[in-house]
Amino acid sequence: MADNQSKNLPKADRQALNEHFQSILQTLEEQVSGERQRLVETHATRVVALINDQRRAALEGFLAALQGDPPQAERVLTALRRYLRAEQKEQRHTLRHYQHVAAVDPEKAQQMRFQVQ
Repeated sequence: MADNQSKNLPKADRQALNEHFQSILQTLEEQVSGERQRLVETHATRVVALINDQRRAALEGFLAALQGDPPQAERVLTALRRYLRAEQKEQRHTLRHYQHVAAVDPEKAQQMRFQVQ
């Protein structure tokens, strides 16, 4: 219905109306893009925090097992394995994140390269 009404408008008015809606659309797309970027950054921050918490807890468990009186070999070994898995998970996550960034934004990947080496 709005299309039919806009066809009845003079060409200059139609063009102005079209430009107005295009600018509104562009503004909305920019807002969505910004919000999406904020969500991605928030997610990345939370994932890194979770991985760090798990790694810290595993390290504390390992140290506690080592400091047992007397240290129980099986408990120390289990805690060490848990800690190593947490470290490997962090390493895999960092590497995969770097690979993704390298594919999407090589310039940003170059800046974060020191984290992966």
